[in-house]
Amino acid sequence: MTGRAVAFWSAVTLPFASLVVLFGGAVTRVDFLVLLVLVSANVVALYFGRSYALERVENNAYTDGGDDDTGGDAEVAPEESRIER
Repeated sequence: MTGRAVAFWSAVTLPFASLVVLFGGAVTRVDFLVLLVLVSANVVALYFGRSYALERVENNAYTDGGDDDTGGDAEVAPEESRIER
């Protein structure tokens, strides 16, 4: 897993941890600091992981056997076999 992947998936999961702190009960200074650290970490993870999905799409477009729908083994029909209407 690359650093971008870790940052991307951290940005996806960190808001759930923030929700736990927000709705966890008593609000203390420690809770506020933890929430501040979680939101800050989420912003950093969003910044560094923002191009992860784009990177995956670009990599699969140029490789055989990627995770796309064709499976990398799709054949293009020859011109003669197309039906014209």
